[in-house]
Amino acid sequence: MKKAFNQWILPDGYDLVLGCQEGKNAGFAGIELNVELDKGPISLDKPLDEMEELAQKIAETGLEVASFLPVNIFPNIAADASEKTIDLAVERLEKLLDLCEIFDTDAILMVPGGLWENVARYDQAFQNAKKVLKEMASIAEERDVVLAVENVWNKFLVSPLDMARFVDEIGSSSVKCYFDVGNILAYGWPDHWIEILGDRIYRVHLKDWKASVGNIEGFCNLLEGDVDWPRVRESFRKIGYNGWFTAELFAYKHFPETLLYETSLAMDKIIDA
Repeated sequence: MKKAFNQWILPDGYDLVLGCQEGKNAGFAGIELNVELDKGPISLDKPLDEMEELAQKIAETGLEVASFLPVNIFPNIAADASEKTIDLAVERLEKLLDLCEIFDTDAILMVPGGLWENVARYDQAFQNAKKVLKEMASIAEERDVVLAVENVWNKFLVSPLDMARFVDEIGSSSVKCYFDVGNILAYGWPDHWIEILGDRIYRVHLKDWKASVGNIEGFCNLLEGDVDWPRVRESFRKIGYNGWFTAELFAYKHFPETLLYETSLAMDKIIDA
């Protein structure tokens, strides 16, 4: 099992390479990089030679790139599976796959669209997202990259049975699950999801959540919320998971490197205690 942190643990404007070095010093083995359309350190519109230079600098810190998190890159594939949507999704995926090769990572987090608004009936959304992801998976397979579908607050794939069926019906070695421990607490139990999804899980987000708050403000530092970490750890052991654990937390206003050290220590307790 390897520890990584998502780039959001660093404030906007914080030097990414310096943050990677701080993460290495704090005991992390990897970083999950955020990719945007047209801004930020890594984006689809940046020249590839510029991205190659950044990838080299990150590699020199000793960190691996555990995965990519696309930020508002893909259309809502649950709402619409038209040829226009598929073409756009594939076009942007191909650019992401080029970046995967440059940064030497084999996983892209996928939000499978969602029903934030009442734009499609649940069963229609299921078929829409499945159709688009099948098209995307055929391309990802050629590049040996996995599209890891995450459970998010999108009113879609809201049970482990739905998620398992969704992945199984796509039937591709390039579509698996990105399980987020903290996200589940709003509508389920992490250990149930872990044991039902089993070897479909390819990546894991670690974050904590306070049910007493009950909304997005309830997300908190690891070990401060309501996740039953000993039970979660045991479920991961049951399924034999030995991949990346990535902390998805948000930066401190001052002395942000402090959170890296605190999170690394908490992850050691969660994973190894």
